[in-house]
Amino acid sequence: MPAEQRDWARTVNRVVAEHGYRHLIINVYSDLSRVAWMRDIACCFNANFPDSISLLHRRKFQAASLANPVEAAAAFLRYRLWVRAEARIARMAASCIVTGTADREAFAGGRASCVAVGNGTAWTASPPVYQVRAPATILAIHGNMNWPPNVRGIEFMGREVLPLVRRVIPDVELRVAGGPLDARVRTLVGMPGIRMLDYVEDLRGFLGGCDLYVAPMVEGSGVKNKLLEAMAAGMPVVTNPMGAEGLDEAGRRLVAVGEDAPALAAHIVALLGSPDRSARMSDAIREHAAANYGWSSFARRYRESLVPVTGEATA
Repeated sequence: MPAEQRDWARTVNRVVAEHGYRHLIINVYSDLSRVAWMRDIACCFNANFPDSISLLHRRKFQAASLANPVEAAAAFLRYRLWVRAEARIARMAASCIVTGTADREAFAGGRASCVAVGNGTAWTASPPVYQVRAPATILAIHGNMNWPPNVRGIEFMGREVLPLVRRVIPDVELRVAGGPLDARVRTLVGMPGIRMLDYVEDLRGFLGGCDLYVAPMVEGSGVKNKLLEAMAAGMPVVTNPMGAEGLDEAGRRLVAVGEDAPALAAHIVALLGSPDRSARMSDAIREHAAANYGWSSFARRYRESLVPVTGEATA
């Protein structure tokens, strides 16, 4: 183990002894060099993963396997390394905490329990922004447009789904909010029906000027926070199974889910053409988000996930 990591372990153990801590929560990010020190922790700990990192790289490998063999090979190597690393962490930790159910399943090889707790958004504390308009023609998506899963999702939406929608609704427009723009995202600038807005200061205001939220994903893992925000804002939502997988079961039933580009386009056309259906979806989505996706709800789920370790009831 590198000397730096031995120092981390000694420092953590000293703090644990000084304060009488019974267990820790250790956040795990995508740096393999920062794993070994955990084996020397002198008390129980939960390993907190924002996403399953092995699942992230497995999907990157699958998405790139034909288009970019070099990128695919690198992603496959990282995937195999993280499968072993996650199993190792799972054996050391009292439990692993992740956001989505697919991430939890990626930990099947570990001995410790793994709990999916979802995520939360502050937008549940604000009123919904969705408004029924006729004609409805504006699609919305937002996020970091330099993050590879978002880049691939936008490419898929712009190149494969949107043209199918425009065959039926020629005036439809996809508005993309977020920056910085990756080079691949920039290639979509100027394409019919796509409007790149880059950074938007008032995202809720941006969504309020749109008719439908779209978020198909072809890569990535974990909960899609953009979906939680859109649902908390009361936006009708169209996504695909990978986009919806981070939602709870009830939440997945409320959004329109399409398996492929034609199915996604069909959902979009149907919702844009049915203001009543969109309004009903908006009301149901907002009600569910307010009850389940606020930070207080997330905190309750997180505390409950710690009970097997602490042995204490939640407040």
